[in-house]
Amino acid sequence: MSGHVAPTRGSGDGDRPPSTSSDPNEEQGKETTDVPISKGIPGPTVEDTKRRQTQATLGSKTTEAGSAVVIDHTSTYVEIPKNSKFSTDIGFWQSWSGSISSAIFVALATCLAVSTYSLDKLANKSVNLGTIETAFDHDVWDVPVMTWLNHTTSVAAGANQTITSASYGSQSLGDLQYDLCGRRDWDCAEKVRPNTEYVYSLVASTFPTIANFELPELVDAIGRLQMQYVSQLAGFNFPVVQYFVPGMDWAVVCTVRRGTYRLGTVAVSDIDSVAMCVKRQYDPAWGCENDSDMDATVYVIKVLNGRATYLGQTKRHEVYYNPGNLAPLTGSVHGTGLLGTVASNDEYQGAVLVSNAPWDIYGTYLCKGTFSSETYLGMHWKGLGKAVILWKSSALMLTNAAVLWVMTAYFAATQLIYLPRSCVCAVPVWGSKTLAGLVVLVLACIGNYNVQVLTTFLSNNSVTAFDAGPYRLAGPLTMACIVGIMTSTVIQIYFNPHLATPSSIVTVAGIISFVLGFVLEAFVIVAQCVAIVAIVVLEVIRRRDKSNVPATNSVLRLFGTKSFLTLSSSTRGGIVKTLSNGDVVVDGGVLLSKNFVRVCDNYAVRSCNVKYAII
Repeated sequence: MSGHVAPTRGSGDGDRPPSTSSDPNEEQGKETTDVPISKGIPGPTVEDTKRRQTQATLGSKTTEAGSAVVIDHTSTYVEIPKNSKFSTDIGFWQSWSGSISSAIFVALATCLAVSTYSLDKLANKSVNLGTIETAFDHDVWDVPVMTWLNHTTSVAAGANQTITSASYGSQSLGDLQYDLCGRRDWDCAEKVRPNTEYVYSLVASTFPTIANFELPELVDAIGRLQMQYVSQLAGFNFPVVQYFVPGMDWAVVCTVRRGTYRLGTVAVSDIDSVAMCVKRQYDPAWGCENDSDMDATVYVIKVLNGRATYLGQTKRHEVYYNPGNLAPLTGSVHGTGLLGTVASNDEYQGAVLVSNAPWDIYGTYLCKGTFSSETYLGMHWKGLGKAVILWKSSALMLTNAAVLWVMTAYFAATQLIYLPRSCVCAVPVWGSKTLAGLVVLVLACIGNYNVQVLTTFLSNNSVTAFDAGPYRLAGPLTMACIVGIMTSTVIQIYFNPHLATPSSIVTVAGIISFVLGFVLEAFVIVAQCVAIVAIVVLEVIRRRDKSNVPATNSVLRLFGTKSFLTLSSSTRGGIVKTLSNGDVVVDGGVLLSKNFVRVCDNYAVRSCNVKYAII
């Protein structure tokens, strides 16, 4: 053969014609090549032919120069040295970050389940908080004061008082306990004073009728008997009066409290305000103090509709530091009786939490050295009470915790079984594909209102029946765990379906959300549960009133206020109009308001179905 070398065909080529393409890339991968002699390239030798046959058998490819590269297909992988830039050693965290993140979320879900179970033990049933003490040096309670009524007069002058209006007294001890005036409203105080002095004179009139009265010299000088009394005029008062004769070392101090009593064979108990009087050293600097010996005799007197009745006597330890006790009454013409306290019921946030406590019927007061006539703070009350609470939890509180724990545990278990060494956490990825987590988050936010009520109450009140510390933190921990878990899910929802958020990002975000939520719920919201912040905010955003509304305006006179700012945040927007003659009116026509709420600096008053016409 001259000029050409017969090509050697690889196995499986059949009679395929030689390639005419000039592109060397197209030539790559073909088993035969026509190589012209004129190119100066020698023809294939026997060794070349054998090598090509071997190459064809192994499925290898040829280079554009016609030489073959033999690839060993029996090898499964090529080992790359660790010091190479192509090393596959990516570190422990990057390799196990997904599983570690899942374990962290399972821990949060477990904390959620434990804290929710703890709260559920307090929910929807009566829980005894134990015996609670309010003292002068700890757990101090200030008696609320609106107008401090403090006056000294004689018993004879009080007996000659004329009650001008039934609106300011019915000649009963209950009037003294429920008299209400505005803040430093001295006109109102002057109106209730005659009834107060008259009732106290009726109390003193029973002293001569008490057998074995401890101060007969005071009874003998009853014509010179003086009385000094104080009252808070706050709607639920703690009135105290000191009876004394100038020059005598001893006095009688009476405390007015509401109680329940039963006399003789009467089966039904009466509930009314009674005066409990004890012998005490006369104090010329007396403020409101009524303390005495624990074994001192307490004389119980009732005044109702101008009639005074001596109910009997008992020992002070029966009615003081003995909450819930029924004190025996002896020495009256009505026979043996029983005196007990009326349990107080306090409702918080629309009865989400109700506290019931029978407190001491005879508490001890302290004003001297503590009460300030400027701030109206410092009248302290000392006594014991047995508190029981009923807390209403969210109906789905326990269900939410169970659902979220099962979801988190299932996703984490799946991660450990199928994706143990992955940089992607399965909990937020798979959690973002279901609405169950978001539903739990929404329901938890709604039910967190009830949990905050319980947390605030336990943080601000003493508990002696059990350790309330874990329960104070269980509520904040519940919400913080839910927020910590769902933060990662919300982040993943934002990137769906394009990206899987790295586990490091969702883990850090979840931990930050957990810590922030716990701190806010446990230490900020509860500790700052005061009205000062709200008052400051309202004052900052309030639009200033530029209208000069005269005090004779019918609406101002109707609500007894001097400014519309006590009724609304502004008089703009058509509320106040000025007529052509200069008269200022408030809107026009008839305003029908349901559940109208008037808010001022000291109190809020709600009036339902208020209808008034503008004159």
